[in-house]
Amino acid sequence: MKIYNILLAEYNPRELFNEEYFKGGRSNYNDYLRDHRFPLVARALTEIFGLEGRLVLDAGCAVPYLVDELRKLGVHAVGFDISDYARRKAVLERLEDFLQADACKTPFRDRSFYMVIASELVEHIPDFLEDTILRELTRLADKYLLIRTPYCHDPEDNDVTHVNIHPWMYWVSRVEEMGFIHDDELYARFAVRGHREFRYFFDEFMVFVRT
Repeated sequence: MKIYNILLAEYNPRELFNEEYFKGGRSNYNDYLRDHRFPLVARALTEIFGLEGRLVLDAGCAVPYLVDELRKLGVHAVGFDISDYARRKAVLERLEDFLQADACKTPFRDRSFYMVIASELVEHIPDFLEDTILRELTRLADKYLLIRTPYCHDPEDNDVTHVNIHPWMYWVSRVEEMGFIHDDELYARFAVRGHREFRYFFDEFMVFVRT
């Protein structure tokens, strides 16, 4: 499966998610730029989940544009990514509250964040690290964990690092094993708004609530 055998031999995400990855050739990006829909996503998240004044983590955020838009709305948002390229872009664009870190081992305390957002993260994690990443994400989330990931293989998907793709219910089952439950009502509320205002762009998340 794509570069899966290479990952098994030597998994080095810091090298994988370099400038070449973001600027095309090994991913679906031509570059990772500030999209005009980030403010819409941030407002929907803030209003539906009551995030104003709350501490929120965007895990594996790439360049922290969503973090920046959340902060404009009064959310205490923080983002991290392992990519040197994302770090350089964040510095160049003066985007604050960004940390370079490995999603499998972050420096944060247990249940530090009211919400943890993991958008298009878990599909990049090889299966031998799947349990590690899920335990880390659930460890950090005090109330909500939002996960966005593809649920099936797409023949037009050019991202060579999409190595861990499973159906919806697989991820629901895995996260619910770790003390969370999927909230179908909140999922639907966000998805309806997302499909209307910013379709195909952060337009739906699995919504898990700590039990």
